[in-house]
Amino acid sequence: MGINVNGQVNIIPTRTDVSGFSTWTDVTVDGTTYIQLLVAGANTITPAMDFNSYTSETLNFKARTYGGADAIENEITVSISTDNGSTWIILGTRTPTTTTLTSVTQFDLSAYSGTQVKIKFSVAGTSNTIGAGIDDIEIKGVLICTPPSDPTGTITPTANPACGSTTLSYSGASADIYWQTSATGTSTANPTISAYTVTSSGTYYVRALDGTCWSTGALASSAITINTAPAITTQPINQSVSEPSTATFSVIASNATGYQWQINTGSGWSDISGATLNSYTTAATTTAMSGYQYQCIVSGAAPCGAVTSNAVTLTVNPPSSACLSESFTAGATPAGWLATSISYTESPGTASFNATTGELVTVIVSNPFSLSFDLSRTTNTTVKSLFVEVSTTTQGGAYTTIATYDHLNTTSGGTTACTVDLSSYVSDPVVFIKFRKASATTSPWRLDNIEVNCNSTLPTIILSPTTLTGFSYIEGAGPSAQQSFSCSGANLTNDITLTAPTNYEISTTSGAGFGTTITLTQSGGAVAATTIYVRLIASLPAGNYNLETINATSTGATAKTVTLSGNVIGPIITITPTTISGIEYDFGSGPSAAESFSVSGAGLTANILLTAPSNYEIATVAGGPYGGTLTLTQSGGVVNSTTIYVRLKAGLSVGNYNQSVSATSTGAASKTVYLTGSVKSTPCLLEGFNNGTTAPASWIFTSIGGTYTTSTNYGVASPSLQLDATNDAITTPVIGGATELSFWIKGQGTDAMSALLVEGFNGSWVTIENIVPLPTSGTVKTYNSASTPALASGFTLLRFTYNRSAGNLSFDDVTVICTAVPNTVTSGTVSNAPFSVSCATGSAGSVVFTSTDIFSSNTYTAQLSNAAGSFASPVNIGSLVSDANSGTINVTIPPGTPTGAGYSIRVISSNPVVIGTSSAAFSVTLTDGPCSCYEIESILVDACDEGVEGENEMFRFSVGAGNLSTGDILIDWPNNPWLGICQNAASDSIVAGINATLTPPGQIVQPVGGVIPAGATVMFFTSTAFDFSKFDFSSLNYTLYAVFQCEGNTAGHFGNHTATGEKTLVFDCGACSSESVTYDTDSLYTGDGATVDFDVPGTPTYSDSGYCESVPVFDILPIDLMYFKTVCNNDELYFAWSTATETNNAYFTIEAADAANGDFVPVAKVDGAGNSNEMLEYSINVETKAKYFRLKQTDYDGKFTYSDVIAVDCEDNQVQLFPSLAAEGENITIIGEVSSIRVFDSMGREVFPEINENKVCCLEPGMYFFVINGKWNHKVVVQ
Repeated sequence: MGINVNGQVNIIPTRTDVSGFSTWTDVTVDGTTYIQLLVAGANTITPAMDFNSYTSETLNFKARTYGGADAIENEITVSISTDNGSTWIILGTRTPTTTTLTSVTQFDLSAYSGTQVKIKFSVAGTSNTIGAGIDDIEIKGVLICTPPSDPTGTITPTANPACGSTTLSYSGASADIYWQTSATGTSTANPTISAYTVTSSGTYYVRALDGTCWSTGALASSAITINTAPAITTQPINQSVSEPSTATFSVIASNATGYQWQINTGSGWSDISGATLNSYTTAATTTAMSGYQYQCIVSGAAPCGAVTSNAVTLTVNPPSSACLSESFTAGATPAGWLATSISYTESPGTASFNATTGELVTVIVSNPFSLSFDLSRTTNTTVKSLFVEVSTTTQGGAYTTIATYDHLNTTSGGTTACTVDLSSYVSDPVVFIKFRKASATTSPWRLDNIEVNCNSTLPTIILSPTTLTGFSYIEGAGPSAQQSFSCSGANLTNDITLTAPTNYEISTTSGAGFGTTITLTQSGGAVAATTIYVRLIASLPAGNYNLETINATSTGATAKTVTLSGNVIGPIITITPTTISGIEYDFGSGPSAAESFSVSGAGLTANILLTAPSNYEIATVAGGPYGGTLTLTQSGGVVNSTTIYVRLKAGLSVGNYNQSVSATSTGAASKTVYLTGSVKSTPCLLEGFNNGTTAPASWIFTSIGGTYTTSTNYGVASPSLQLDATNDAITTPVIGGATELSFWIKGQGTDAMSALLVEGFNGSWVTIENIVPLPTSGTVKTYNSASTPALASGFTLLRFTYNRSAGNLSFDDVTVICTAVPNTVTSGTVSNAPFSVSCATGSAGSVVFTSTDIFSSNTYTAQLSNAAGSFASPVNIGSLVSDANSGTINVTIPPGTPTGAGYSIRVISSNPVVIGTSSAAFSVTLTDGPCSCYEIESILVDACDEGVEGENEMFRFSVGAGNLSTGDILIDWPNNPWLGICQNAASDSIVAGINATLTPPGQIVQPVGGVIPAGATVMFFTSTAFDFSKFDFSSLNYTLYAVFQCEGNTAGHFGNHTATGEKTLVFDCGACSSESVTYDTDSLYTGDGATVDFDVPGTPTYSDSGYCESVPVFDILPIDLMYFKTVCNNDELYFAWSTATETNNAYFTIEAADAANGDFVPVAKVDGAGNSNEMLEYSINVETKAKYFRLKQTDYDGKFTYSDVIAVDCEDNQVQLFPSLAAEGENITIIGEVSSIRVFDSMGREVFPEINENKVCCLEPGMYFFVINGKWNHKVVVQ
């Protein structure tokens, strides 16, 4: 037995009042809000209670004195009966002592578990005036229940140890089993049907609950370890020292397990040997070290990764040469200095800032490069600041703040040694330094030991101005107009080198000689002021090119920069307004009245094409002619503002037409005008009864004898009809398709009983509404499908009947709206399905259709969907000129249509435009193919950009039925030059690194001998400097071939930058025709991780993940092929293969060839299982003389994969090899006649192991391919 999760529960309801408890037995009980027991024999008895289902029963109640204090009279006797009240056993007594209801000592009733009981409360009652009061009688017990079985199964973390958090999953997940943080936990907050994310280390549990009882035991996880990623809380800062001083860089980080400082001397980052603490101190510095950068890599507990600090710069000045030293030992303002509110008496030898404000200004110094001083303060934490400022004009001139000190960055109650970098003023012959206090407190700053170091011989570069903006040109023109700055130098030991940024060029000659670098030769340590011309380079895509810098450097001199900003103006289309609404006409009329918008363009390289949607037409003149497209011709890149008129086409069905006009021009972002229009229903019945009591044609008046003509007694116009007797009635003519009814009524002295019955006829009269009481002011009543009551469909007549109790009724203005039924087209049976096509031939069939309503000068067209049944890009496959309401269209499924089971045909019409229903799904089988040498499938357009985006991009393509040679590959990138193919140590390292993250059968290999086999899936990497750590390849479950472009391009290849419009990637591989795909950069996410996927026709699909590591750079194969093998079987070959899993798998094809690189043809087909998570085995006998075979798998949407090629010769002795999975050091034995053995690793490199008597020895762990006798191929994995 178990204990209820809820603990004690009420066995009977708590008694809280005198009345309302009819199941209790009350004898001489008084009171209202509590029970009063006063006279002899007064008592109250509970209903019978079954204690068989409870344990730990208790009794609690509150008691008070009543009528006075008397220990005997106030005493309450509590008795219990186990025989339904025949006999009573006294449990005890309780005696209240005050008139306040107070809880008495609890009664333990557990001795009576398993019985049925009643409990009685009574008093002596001998005085009849003094007794007791009782309230809140509460009898509770713990409900006995049966514990459920303990949970079984496994608790699996996504990672253990984990960084920050891990998610637990339970193999037996159930809504009745809950996650707990302890083995005895009783939380119901987290059922195991949901994953459980934990953020702290420990052991976690699952425990079962049957609704009332917890299981006795709990299932425990393994010990979970959650580590915290390191975080840098204090970054290192730039350091400026004088030769030969040392410099110290420090970093403070939380959760750190290690540190590694790195240095960049100009050739990239490298580790500093032994620099593994949180601070690093250089050796004695030299001026040659000036400009070196330092950073620290902080590592954390696995699996948390490392974080890298900010890079900081070391500035090394020449050996100190103090040009100003001051210790204030005179106790007064030094000669030539300026002081305001400075005291020298409070602490002799120190300049003190004792007031809330104060200033101290030095004498002139020349060519300073560093400042140092001591700054002291008290422990006072009131905010106060000391500013260090510089003027390069006069002692009283304008100052610039270069450093700030406050109570947060100085030592409390002590002295802080302060240093300020003045290297940016080393070329200034006039420099004044000011120390300025600003605060709301008199708490002092104390200044001492000021030293300024100067060097008039420091190499100096001078640039003016240091910022140039406004470079611009229209895309396709370029370069921009030039601007200029001046460069000079003094005290130089080497020439000045000027380096332009990527998108700008420089020259010393106006209008000519532009390039990326300029060298200005020094003579006698000087470079005279030289004008440098700058411009934005030509052929840039549209976008902004801001904050790029020209760098000026010379040995020993501080590098200087000129910051550049500009832009390339892309083709722009402007439309106003961009939304037009209210375009409409009544059904049967049309077209609508014309509305207009204006279009203009600038920076254009092509004309503007305007395209109207299917139900609208456009023109440049209000009166037409109208059509579906317009071309606005650009002149000099400009299209002047042009008014475009747009209207709804005539002949449309009733409905809403919300579509858009598009405006496009090559390179420009397309623009859209959104149109909101409708074709409205017209009244099919509109009657104002202008002829009074004479019924209009086809109307029926019953006893209508009068009218009302006075103001307020008719609707729109006089008169209205007078209904003045019961059964006066009005019946409409025959109508059809009514969707709305309205009329005007007014009661003339009617009472609450007079009514108007509104009815519709659809074979019998049906009440729409009985209006009672009638409105006594003019009211329009309206009924439609959305009203209450609603107007039902199908009424052919309407009738209005008056039921008079008192007064008359005015009736007027009946309006009925009838909606025309729109045309329909229904696509029917497709003949000759399923279809088989090849790359060269299609397949004929037909489709029947029916339609409704009238068609005029019409063409019916049959359209084919894609393999998924989508008509997003339909293919026209047949047509029929006809106005009839039925017919048959002959169709041809086009050659090369991909294999698929979800194709459908629909029939559309041209006048009016109606899109018909879809036929039943059918299949198409492509018997050969693929029909191209290769297909580009996906592009990672926007990789992680750390200034080298072009090194971390990739695209995926699949190979058709023939091998490809990497030597034939040529690529025309949207941006960047083609650098050729490289397969070298760098590519080997990348492939090995990725393979280390994969689980077999997933692997990445490079082509052996530059040959990419037929059917391969290939990832093309844009550089052998690719950083694979930024991407997650771990879910790869097949062999993916890797091909690399040579290193060199660091800018992005896919031209997305800030560009707009379409970009095209062209891929060429020798004899095969080139493959190209086009994508629209306006549809791409602007951050990392933007991808474009392409189907066989090249239709793009955009993905905006925003995360490099989660980019879907490869497809997961639909099957996990375990093996594919064949053996000779008399005159046939026996083929066998097995799959571990299958997803969307349609069928297998065995293909055969006479040579390993020959043409493969299908020789057998076996259906797949579709979807399976179990191991499945397949086999078939095939009669063939071929010697080379491969297995082709095709899924439902036409995608396919190939196995490795195997060879067999039933007329030759076959060679066998074992084991195929060997331990390191284990021999690989070859059985059969062997004439040659060649071994290749997974990179395609030939290796040379020890071979002795057909035994291969001493292979290192990895994957290898054995080629025996030039034709027997075997794969071996060494662990």
